[in-house]
Amino acid sequence: MKINSLILVVFVVTFTGCINLTKEVPAYSTYTLNVDNSKQINNNSTNIKLEIKEPKALHSINSKYISYSTKNYTSENYALSKWSDNPSKMIQTQMVKYLSSTYNYAFVNNSNINVRSDWQILSEIINFHQIFKKEETFVEFSINIYLKNRKETFYKNFTYTQPCEQNNALGAVKALNIVVNSFVKDLDKWVLDSIKTK
Repeated sequence: MKINSLILVVFVVTFTGCINLTKEVPAYSTYTLNVDNSKQINNNSTNIKLEIKEPKALHSINSKYISYSTKNYTSENYALSKWSDNPSKMIQTQMVKYLSSTYNYAFVNNSNINVRSDWQILSEIINFHQIFKKEETFVEFSINIYLKNRKETFYKNFTYTQPCEQNNALGAVKALNIVVNSFVKDLDKWVLDSIKTK
């Protein structure tokens, strides 16, 4: 009887401790990328059908955890902050969203839609993280873009840095949104310029 009582006491203490611990752990803050496509002017309409494939990326880059590196070049993740999706998927979504909003193309689709396209955008994410260096904090975003059809391929590297207003995950998110907004605008211009050289 004493043994059963002791087991019951241990169980209650342990179970109650787990409940209290769960209540004390803060919830994750989830962030996403979002481009501003509210002020589009259609000056370069084409009949091009454009397919945008999901970018390739190393597993260390393509994680839902928001990462940063220190002056010792060690990479860490913020404990309670994460992306809503992998960077490759978010960036693909924003490329499709922005290029569609320009109305510069007959249509823009992602690789999940089985529609025949004239041109494809393939890409590789090189950097997508926050950096702490001496007295400054900034983000770096770098992506290789390949624009190709059946006959030829155009290539360009897009690299951006942006200071962070805050030295935390939210600062990284805001700065990465700024550079991705710059990227999709530059991408649109480069694609149109490349196609017009034809």
